[in-house]
Amino acid sequence: MKKAFLFLVSAAAVSLFAAGMDAQAQGRPSWCRSQERLNLAEATVCSTRSLWDKDYQLTIIYQSALDSVGPERSRLEHSQLDWLRVTRNGCNSDDTCLDDVYDRRIDTLRRIDNRGHMNPNE
Repeated sequence: MKKAFLFLVSAAAVSLFAAGMDAQAQGRPSWCRSQERLNLAEATVCSTRSLWDKDYQLTIIYQSALDSVGPERSRLEHSQLDWLRVTRNGCNSDDTCLDDVYDRRIDTLRRIDNRGHMNPNE
């Protein structure tokens, strides 16, 4: 009886561990798997769970901001590409820097989304 109980507990623990591993793998940004080579900033984001979450938040608010800016959509797209290339990638493998630049970009995109345009003076 004790052996059967221990077996069930062990099997349950292995199942929970495996499920946790699958959940983490699903949480990683899809672009982590779709690129052949990652730069230092991208590799750090792809290997840091807290940055996965920030990347997800950024993606959601960016999509919403794109929908709200109307004719400024192209301008926002260029701004996002510049942010990725210069600001985010400029952090290289510094996870504290990445955490900070993600927070600031999410805040900026949230303000753009709320205003419905990119002009910060209005």
